[in-house]
Amino acid sequence: MRNSLKRGVVLVAALGLIAAACGDDDDGGDTTDAPADSGDEPADDGGDTTDAPDDGGDAAGGKVGFILPDSASSARWEDFDRPLIEAACEEAGIECLIQNAEGDKDNMATIADQMIADGIGVLAIVNLDSESGAAIQEKAAAAGVKNIDYDRLTLGGSADVYVSFDNV
Repeated sequence: MRNSLKRGVVLVAALGLIAAACGDDDDGGDTTDAPADSGDEPADDGGDTTDAPDDGGDAAGGKVGFILPDSASSARWEDFDRPLIEAACEEAGIECLIQNAEGDKDNMATIADQMIADGIGVLAIVNLDSESGAAIQEKAAAAGVKNIDYDRLTLGGSADVYVSFDNV
C-alpha cells in the first residue's frame, strides 16, 4: 500500500508540473518579436528577446497547493500523504503548500482562496463533497490555476486531472 501511495503522490506532483508547464503564460501584452513577413525588420534569428521569464523560470520551480480533507477520518492524510507529497515536491524542485481543511467546507474554500492569492499554478484537492469542491475548482480555473482531483472525484467539477488509487 505504501508503494502505491508513493507512486500516486509522485504522479500528482509530476502531473502538477506538466499542467503548470502546459499552462498559458501569455500575459496578453505586446512582444518585441516582429512578424517574420513584416519586410521592415529581419526575421527572428533565435537570439535573445526582451520577453522576461515568468516567476518559475522553467517547469521546475512552480508552486502547487494541496488541500487535505481532514485528520479525523483517517490518519493516512497526515501520516502518509503529507510527508510523501512534501518529498515528491522537494524532489521535483517545486514549492508545495499543504493545508488540511479539518472537515470544514468553509475552511477548505478559505484555504483555496489564500493559495490562489499566493500564486499557485496548480491546486490539488481531496474534496469534502462534490458541490463545495466544484465551487473551489471554478474559482481556481477562473484565476488560471490548473485543478487536480486527488483521491476523490469532484462530480460537476472542472479538474484537469483525476488521480486516485488503483481500485481494480
